[in-house]
Amino acid sequence: MNGKSWESWLFDARELPANKTHFCGLDPLSQAWTLSELSQRSQKPLVAVFKTHATARNVLDNLRFLSGETKNKNIHYLPPLDFDFYRGLLPNPETLSERNAALYHALNDASGRVFITSLHAFLQKNLPPEAFLKSTILLKKEEEFPRDLLIQQLLEAGYQSQPAVSDPGVFSVRGGTLDVFSPLYPRPVRLEFFGDFVEELRFFDPESQLSLEKITEAHCIPVGLSRIPRAEDYEQAALRIKERMDGLEVPKQKRDEVLEVLAQGILPSDYSFLFPLLSGGSSALSEFFPRDTLFTWEGSKGLSELAQEIEIPKLLHHARLFEENHLPIAESTDLFLNFTELNQTIQESTGFFFEDFSQHHGEAELISQNQRIDFTRERSQLKSKTQLALLDSVLSGLGAGWRKAIASKWSVIPRTTPIA
Repeated sequence: MNGKSWESWLFDARELPANKTHFCGLDPLSQAWTLSELSQRSQKPLVAVFKTHATARNVLDNLRFLSGETKNKNIHYLPPLDFDFYRGLLPNPETLSERNAALYHALNDASGRVFITSLHAFLQKNLPPEAFLKSTILLKKEEEFPRDLLIQQLLEAGYQSQPAVSDPGVFSVRGGTLDVFSPLYPRPVRLEFFGDFVEELRFFDPESQLSLEKITEAHCIPVGLSRIPRAEDYEQAALRIKERMDGLEVPKQKRDEVLEVLAQGILPSDYSFLFPLLSGGSSALSEFFPRDTLFTWEGSKGLSELAQEIEIPKLLHHARLFEENHLPIAESTDLFLNFTELNQTIQESTGFFFEDFSQHHGEAELISQNQRIDFTRERSQLKSKTQLALLDSVLSGLGAGWRKAIASKWSVIPRTTPIA
């Protein structure tokens, strides 16, 4: 594959590139196209890690555009958890819902799916996969499930009780009817109880309240960083939290307030980063994916340098500020990957690299001319977002195949910059 052009591989070859192949000089649209082809040709889980949130979102939007609506359900984004001491930012329900929905698919049906994320998000650990699955609630039609127990479990999984359901991570109760919006589905689910017996299970429209498709089962995934353990498990978790907060010299009154709130089965966002102590550990994102997962990294050397010089120190800095201000937080080693762990993950993974021409260090390479689409075919060049908006309006009714074919037929301006 050494020296083979990206265009030749894209249109003429059907095989996967060799492991650790470097795709050089691709713009975000071409990167998205490459990910689409890698996924289709391998039918394996595919994880792409980009340097920044903005780049990851850009490639995600391009990939969804190229794939079309029918395949978008197999494309997922793993967002970073808000963690900023100065701005008071902590994980919000929307971010956690999106991240946890992707993790659920990674654990249960990852084949053929594409997962996009940023370096910052990849460095942040999660509760262990086994704890995640244990926190998922399975609802089945025509089975017993005590309603009060379900309400308790939903609260423990991070769901909020509200008068009406309109957003993921919310549930409401009215008599023998319980509505819940799991992030796994585009619509909320309505349960009709007769006592503790689930008579009906169906999707419904939250605006019109009209019933939609009847279903036989539904999964309510956690929408928090951790589920509050019970009984003996909670006693052990409480002891771990007490020891940690005593080690941080948190005043006894504040420590006891934290334990009292947790004993009620509720995990406020202020206490989110206690999750390793509540769940008995933590795991890297990579541990949620099957062994045959393909990884694509934006840069080999550049990604590691960014982690070592900026991203990891920034995370550790905010963690220290939490500790110094006596805020509840677990050890940083349980919350974030360190530089050695990240490098080991990259080296041991099977997959590929996206490289700038200036940072290419690989032996096997697929070279692009770094094309960009010129819609005027004349003098002006549209910005990327405008181009995509125009493409979306022109091709909104077309399928994925036509989208790719038409995108490839536009006149292009080749970049003449030589490979460094």
